[in-house]
Amino acid sequence: MNITVLGAGNTGLAMAAHAVEQGNQVTLWNRFEEEIIDLLQTNTIHTTGEVEGSFQLDLVTTDMKDALRDPELILITTPSFVHRYFAEELAKYLTNDSLILLCPGRTYGALEFVEVFKTFNRETKPTVAETQTAIYTCRKTSDDSVEILSIKSNVLFSALDHSINQSIYNQLPSYIKAQLAPADTIIETSIGSVGMIMHCCVLQ
Repeated sequence: MNITVLGAGNTGLAMAAHAVEQGNQVTLWNRFEEEIIDLLQTNTIHTTGEVEGSFQLDLVTTDMKDALRDPELILITTPSFVHRYFAEELAKYLTNDSLILLCPGRTYGALEFVEVFKTFNRETKPTVAETQTAIYTCRKTSDDSVEILSIKSNVLFSALDHSINQSIYNQLPSYIKAQLAPADTIIETSIGSVGMIMHCCVLQ
């Protein structure tokens, strides 16, 4: 499967490396070039822990247009405050109806993403879903290295329309199927978000 991973932080490196290890063609995008200097030179992620090895990516880039040439699956791995930015950028450059998975969506990330995307692009109709929490427990150790401490299972995911959750699940590569489980509704993934509980809002 052609997979594009957006974000080269802790989760992004883990997801990209694991996807390559499982036989997929992987593009990794990051916004800031200075954060991925070694990756841009070698296209290689080094991992320790649950996944061990060095994994060659098909493309590492800071150019969103290049990153979105023909993805079947787009994994967005950044903090939720960047979701709006991604919705606007993908609306500019995405030309196929890819599956987009916010990993994680935090609190109604999929709702925000869909509404912002539609504001800028009503022709392309990607399927957007969110996970309840990050799929990996991991720690980035350098700009091209990550320690994967654990790979989670039965992490809930949902689209806005929960009736398509099983269909989405069927489209996922087998290694991600082993990590996720369809939720009954997006309320489960958003209101039950671990991040919402651990990172509470500050009251003014």
